[in-house]
Amino acid sequence: MKVTDFDPADYLTTKEVMVEYLNEALKTSIEDNAPEHFMQALGDVTRAQGITNAAKATELNREHLYRSLSQKGNPAFSTIIKLIKFLDLDINITESKSAKTVIAL
Repeated sequence: MKVTDFDPADYLTTKEVMVEYLNEALKTSIEDNAPEHFMQALGDVTRAQGITNAAKATELNREHLYRSLSQKGNPAFSTIIKLIKFLDLDINITESKSAKTVIAL
């Protein structure tokens, strides 16, 4: 029996699955204070759509994208925004469910 490496990108075939995957990764990143979870997921989703396609659409160098989305990568926020736009997604910030209302007297 041949064992192959698991690649999440192989299963990110619909927009709904991609959104769910990224949202869960972002939630985990925030809870664990580990931004690498979200960056890994963003890399998986980008690879599912094709790094070459992403590089052309974002006008970023393909090698730069591979480096930025690697485990040791630390992409600029502008790179993240370009990838979010390439994926035809939006980022929305909402009030935390655990947030407490503060009333100034």
